[in-house]
Formats: sequence, C-alpha cells, structure tokens
Amino acid sequence: MKIRVYDSGCSNCKALVHRIQCAITELGGQCVVEEVHDADAISAAGVDETPAWGIGDDIMSTGIIPSLAQIKADLLTHCQQSGGNN
Repeated sequence: MKIRVYDSGCSNCKALVHRIQCAITELGGQCVVEEVHDADAISAAGVDETPAWGIGDDIMSTGIIPSLAQIKADLLTHCQQSGGNN
C-alpha cells in the first residue's frame, strides 16, 4: 500500500507521520510512508492544507491530525476495498 504524507515540515506534520507509522505497526503492516515536501507536488495532489495524508491517490484528511483509531480504520477500509493488494 502506498501511503503519502503531505508535509510542510511543521510539528503537526511530523506528529501525523509518527501517528501513521504507529498505526501501521499496530496493524502489523509493512507499508512505507513517503513524505511529500514539494509545494507543487502537494498542490498537484489536491491538498490545500497540511498536514495531509493519502493512500494511493485518495486523500484521507487535510488540515488535521486524525486520531490513531481513525487512521487505523482508514487503513483497514482501504485495504479491504483494494483486496489487500495496494
């Protein structure tokens, strides 16, 4: 599964990266989290507020740090929808 964090480098962005990594670990996953720092790439992804994160081409949240439970739910839902092969 391809996970991206759209990250301007602020403390909230770093907190989101950490929370996503914790969720992956708790779920027993082995995903790589890619951090996107380039403003043009962030804008091209349709993100207008950071921190933001996405799975594949889907943006899961912008401008907030979701709870650990919400991130885990999003990961599980996306994995089920994609058949676990994303």
